[in-house]
Amino acid sequence: MFKAARTKAGFHSQGYDSLLLENGTDGVVLFDLKGYIAACNPAFAFILGYDQETIPGTTIHSLSRGDAREVLKKHLEGLMILGFLAFEMELFGKRRVGTGIPVEATVAWIEHEGLFKMVARDLTIKKRLEEYRKTYSERLSREVQERTSQMMQFQEKVQRQKATLEGIIQGSPIPTFVLDKDHRITHWNKACETLTGFSAREMIGTNRQWEPFYRTNRKIIADLVMEGNTKELYELYGGMNLRKSQLVEAAYEAEHFFPQLGPNGTHLFVTAAPIKDESGAIHGAIVTYQDFTEKANLMEELTRREAYLNNLIQNSIDGIIATDDKGFIVIFNRSAQEILGYLPEEIIDVMRYQDILPEETGKALRGAFYGKEYGPPGKIVDMITSLLNKDREPIPVRFSGTLIYDGEKEVGSVVFIQDLRELQKLQREKAQAERMAAIGKTVADVAHYIKNVLSGLKGGSYVVKSAISKGNLDLVLKGWGMVEKNLDALGQIVADMLIYAGERRPVKVHHDPEELVSEILDLMGERARIAGVELVREFREKTGMVAMDRTAIHRSLLNLVGNAIDACTLKGITGGEATVKIIIDRPEGWAIRFQVIDSGAGMDEETQQKLFTDFFTTKGYAGTGLGLPVTRKMVEDHGGKLLFDSEPGMGTTFSLLLP
Repeated sequence: MFKAARTKAGFHSQGYDSLLLENGTDGVVLFDLKGYIAACNPAFAFILGYDQETIPGTTIHSLSRGDAREVLKKHLEGLMILGFLAFEMELFGKRRVGTGIPVEATVAWIEHEGLFKMVARDLTIKKRLEEYRKTYSERLSREVQERTSQMMQFQEKVQRQKATLEGIIQGSPIPTFVLDKDHRITHWNKACETLTGFSAREMIGTNRQWEPFYRTNRKIIADLVMEGNTKELYELYGGMNLRKSQLVEAAYEAEHFFPQLGPNGTHLFVTAAPIKDESGAIHGAIVTYQDFTEKANLMEELTRREAYLNNLIQNSIDGIIATDDKGFIVIFNRSAQEILGYLPEEIIDVMRYQDILPEETGKALRGAFYGKEYGPPGKIVDMITSLLNKDREPIPVRFSGTLIYDGEKEVGSVVFIQDLRELQKLQREKAQAERMAAIGKTVADVAHYIKNVLSGLKGGSYVVKSAISKGNLDLVLKGWGMVEKNLDALGQIVADMLIYAGERRPVKVHHDPEELVSEILDLMGERARIAGVELVREFREKTGMVAMDRTAIHRSLLNLVGNAIDACTLKGITGGEATVKIIIDRPEGWAIRFQVIDSGAGMDEETQQKLFTDFFTTKGYAGTGLGLPVTRKMVEDHGGKLLFDSEPGMGTTFSLLLP
């Protein structure tokens, strides 16, 4: 904090922090109507070369000279009325003895403080720059004059060289031009005029040697040969089959098509060689051209056809993979690289198609190519499968392809793949959004259910309290049982909502499905007995261990069996002939199928259509409608399917399939 010390002007210490902190890089000083300084910031003290503590108490005009001193000494009351003034002035202090420090100052009257505030910006560097610019301008003018003199000397030299070489170059049938060491054209023969359409009169003496050949100004090969700039030479002309000449020392040759020459462009063979004097110093360059358009056109047509086919392959939005007759991958385009993560050199002519296929996919593709399920034999159309990426992770793809034949002999294959990860991600996000929308839409219904549960909790709590006050242990246990039952119900609905709304990847471990079903039936046995329902298990074939998230599938089957018992309860209680059967088998293409079959009343068409939507329930306040949506989500998270078949009066069958 900056504080003003007690001074002869009678100032007492008070805080000016808010005033001085402004313009922190410029000097700031506060003074009264008599010019006595109340406080200043470190920047102001630094400009003058004083310690900050020594300035308060002195007068502002004692630190200035000239007109500014008169204003700050005799006209402060007028300045107070004016309110604001900006001007240039000089400050004097210890920092620069004998000369003033030029500053740009603004003075403002701060009425509520009864003080002037001056902000001073040091102009020393600005003044020095102005002096430097003036000196530099004078020097530049001298250099321009010197350069003009050099140009005149250059023109005389060009005339002498022209007289020496004119006869030799002008008589040559080969298009030729010559540059001097300053990269200006000294000779431009008749053949060069015919080739380019530019006359010697308009070219000689200029550095426009690029103009007949290129659309923008650039150094040509001869310019770079004279400079010895091989790096830039190869950067600009490496794509023109640039090479050192085998016939002329230090010369370079190139081949290129020049579209500006002739009606349809011209292919030229270019030679650029340095011209050296007896000491070996380069003082020019000579350039010759030979037309080989006809030969180049034939080669270009072949190259164009090959490039066109390659572009079709490389720029396809589908991944394209082709194999030879031995199964080696010979084409692997950019989209395939992006999908599978391999570089071309890591896979082309190195890996076989089997190396990027999971075992199951390999078998399925072979069957599909030679079968009719996905198109005619020898073709596959829109097969959904997976390939292995570089990290050996399965990537879901849409797969189409064809076998390639030479006569009757199979010589390879070409396939087209589309990455389905983004599509599947969007589908998951859509499903997630739909689930969240459904939760929002039906939260009132769920709230009614929770309200009922809370009422049950309150009832149980009341029974417990009443029993404790009476010392009745049996009544305590009864009340506590009510509390536990409703806590379980509350936990169940919260867990269901979290599962339905959230994203969770199943943790798959191999488990015995028969052991899982037996455990579920044991858990539901008492509930089925009370409802008058017979539980039946039927294991039709040995499935072996199956990869699954045990918690999720256990919960799913428990939901299905519980729903089946509820559907049969009325029939079981009144008629005593209700059954719920669980069947395990293994249909083609699936690891396992669990079927839960009840003999209940079945469902009409309207109920079936609403079964998985909007938390639909047929149980009134006893159900939330979350059970089946949660079950289907857990099954689909496994890559499985939950199907059902129902007919009024005939019961319902739910089928849970896992891949």
